[in-house]
Amino acid sequence: MSPDGELIAFVLRGDVYVTSTEYKYHPRITDTPAQERAVDFALTAAVLSYDSERNGLWQLFTTEIKDPDDKIAALCYRSC
Repeated sequence: MSPDGELIAFVLRGDVYVTSTEYKYHPRITDTPAQERAVDFALTAAVLSYDSERNGLWQLFTTEIKDPDDKIAALCYRSC
């Protein structure tokens, strides 16, 4: 859960998703053949980090919100 309690991040079938506690919208953040796990928000909900097994190695990745001022668009992250 994000620090402000408005977003929930979870892993389903190896991909990261984010959903809102207010809206019925839950976009897929990752869409890779790799497995992701250990998803967590930074101190603000603007940055999301997760582990991903790519090329046989577990690595830490981060994504950030494209537009934190727009509640619906805030669920759309971009890879860093």
